[in-house]
Amino acid sequence: MINPFSKFENFGVITDPAKRKNLAQSIYEQITRQPVKANTLDNSNTDNFATAIDSILANETMKNLCKNDKDLAEKITQEILDFINKTKKQINKTECPFEKESELLNGFNIITKANFNRDWSVVSSFIKNTYDDQELSGDFYEKE
Repeated sequence: MINPFSKFENFGVITDPAKRKNLAQSIYEQITRQPVKANTLDNSNTDNFATAIDSILANETMKNLCKNDKDLAEKITQEILDFINKTKKQINKTECPFEKESELLNGFNIITKANFNRDWSVVSSFIKNTYDDQELSGDFYEKE
C-alpha cells in the first residue's frame, strides 16, 4: 500500500519526520473513526498547529462523510497537511522587524565617513517609518 502522506512526512517543514508521520496518521484516524478517540495532538508536537487542526476536525459533517469514504478522508487529510506546510512556509518568509532593524544597526555601525550621508538616509527613513516621535524622534537625530 502506498502511503498518501509520505511527501508531507519526508519533506514537511514542521518538526521532524517521526512527528510528521504521527500527525498525518492522527488526523486521518480522527476523521475516519467512529467514535473518535481522545485527541492526541498537542501544540508542542505540531509547531502550534494543534489548535487549528482541532478546529478543522471539529466539523461533524466532514467526519461523517469521511467515515464512509476513505478516499475523501485521504484527500481532506492531505489538504490539512498542505495547509500546515503552506502556512509554516509563509510564517518563515514573513520578515521579522527586529531582525531587519538589527541588520540595519549592524550595517550602520561599520559605515565610513564618506558613506555616512547615503547610509544615514536609509536609517533615518527606517526610524521615521517605524517609530512615532514619542518613541524615537527621527527629526531629532536628523538635526544632530
